[in-house]
Amino acid sequence: FRVGHSTMVGLRLTLARGLRSLTLEAGWPRGPRDGIVRGGGLASALVGHFGNRKADEELLLLPYEDEPRWLVIEKTGARTEFFEDRVRVHLNRLLI
Repeated sequence: FRVGHSTMVGLRLTLARGLRSLTLEAGWPRGPRDGIVRGGGLASALVGHFGNRKADEELLLLPYEDEPRWLVIEKTGARTEFFEDRVRVHLNRLLI
């Protein structure tokens, strides 16, 4: 999948219910010619909702003390930590 001008390799998980689907893609550039992870990240991820692009989110895995953490890159450019409650919001959009 693509993030900006970079091509990421990794995993894709798609959950479907009726006409709705939720896709999670997480990956990293295979080599220097594939680009970089912006913002000093270790990996990038996209959470996508088929038919509701406004609900999509871009995630960034950053090193933090002893363990890496996933951060959401908000539409404003701000970064907030990606917690379980955000996962529930995405699953609720799929199920309801």
